[in-house]
Parts: sequence; C-alpha cells; structure tokens
Amino acid sequence: MGCVRPGSAYNCMGSSSWIGLTVEKPVVDAEMRTMNWAHCVPGYLHPSGTMQTAGSSFKWLAEQLCAEEAAEAERSGVSKYALIDAKAEVAPVGSNGVIFLPYMLGERTPWWNPDARGAFIGLNLATKRADMLRAVLEGVAMNLGYIVDIFRKHVSFDDGLRIIGGGAQSRVLRQILANACGCPVHTLQSTAEATSMGAAIVGGVACGIFPNFDVVDDLLKTAETVQPVPEHVAFYRNRQAVIVKAYRGLVEVYGELAKGK
Repeated sequence: MGCVRPGSAYNCMGSSSWIGLTVEKPVVDAEMRTMNWAHCVPGYLHPSGTMQTAGSSFKWLAEQLCAEEAAEAERSGVSKYALIDAKAEVAPVGSNGVIFLPYMLGERTPWWNPDARGAFIGLNLATKRADMLRAVLEGVAMNLGYIVDIFRKHVSFDDGLRIIGGGAQSRVLRQILANACGCPVHTLQSTAEATSMGAAIVGGVACGIFPNFDVVDDLLKTAETVQPVPEHVAFYRNRQAVIVKAYRGLVEVYGELAKGK
C-alpha cells in the first residue's frame, strides 16, 4: 500500500474491512476500540480498526436481493457488482431515509459485540430496492468513517486513504467512502497484487536488493483520487450520528435475541 512513513493511512475493503495507519507511537484509545501492531518498517507501529462484514455485507446483498442483476450478469458477462453499483447510484445520498447497520456477524471496531446484527431501518411503502442497495454501501462506509474519527483524534487524514480489496473496484463506494470519512480516497495501479508487492519489498530490503522501504515510491503509483464533496461530508457526519444512536438503541435487543438461540 506504500504506507511506510508516519501519517500514511489505508483501507482494505475485503470480506472484512479495516483502517490502518503508520505511526511512531502507539495510538491508545480510551475505549479500547483499536489495536497496535508492529510495523514491518523498523521503529514504526501499525494501529488498525477492523469491521467484521464489509464485502461480506455486499455479498449477502448480491445473493439475497439482486437475483435480477445476477441473471443479467450471466447473460451479458458484466460483473453483477457493477450492475448493483449502477442501481445504487440511482438512489440519492442518504438512500431516501433508509439506513443499514452492517453488523452481519457481530462487530469488532467500534463495538466489540458478538451479538450485534444487521438491520435496515427507515423502510416505508415508498422505499425502492435501489434505496436498500445504496443503504448497504453507505452503512459500511459510515462505519469505517466512525473508525477514522477514532483515529483522527490522534493523527491527521489530510493525505487521505489508499484503498485496496474487492470493494476498491466500486467507484460509487469509493465516493461514498470519501464523503463518509471526509478525506480523499486513492486507488493504486497495482491493487490486485498489494499483498505480494508488500512481501516482495520486505524480502528485498531484508536481503539487500533494495536499500530501504522508500523503493515503494517507485513501484506503486496512484491510479485515481476521489475527492470528498463538502455538502455530502456534512450530511454523512449527521447520518453517522444517527447510526450510532440506532446501534446503541438496539444493544439490549441484540442481547435478547442472542439468548433466544
């Protein structure tokens, strides 16, 4: 990901998803919502906060609510996720008042609650399927935005987030993420090989092929940057607070449901 210097940050948008940083000192969160790992670059640390079901929520969405897109993808050879993106893009920012809590397998950061579960809230007779599709993308992005806010008390996100993983292929999601996190989101030219690239650089430095980790600047180039839209940043800031209230309001419900298994 090229995050080899203090102040750099990234997002991996896979089945789970996390925000990771490069820092010189531990990021200590009073509520213990984040973790600190040893960085591969000597002397640095890698704090992170992980949500449990990001891409997994998208997969659930595709399998349960998008039979139409799956059939069309089979006929046309176009990715069903690209077709879902196109439908989600039809819905306005805020999904016409529908929110999605992306806690489909409990949650790690920011709640550490194995009983948490997913929920659509705000459905009414005027709700369209496109609203629900977009609400899932927004729910995941706003949960990551909440993790960014935890870290923002300690570090700056002025340089934005580099993003990899399957979700990075969705420009709709990247724009929502930029707005929900209030910072630029960068894709790289070689995102599919990020893990192998990192391993090669670590090995190359260890055996002397590369003089230091700065070689990453020559190997990784930015492909695209999505900038946040100020008015949408403000909207998601307010909507994120609603999602936090919704989760906290359901904590007892989650516990009761868990007892009834």
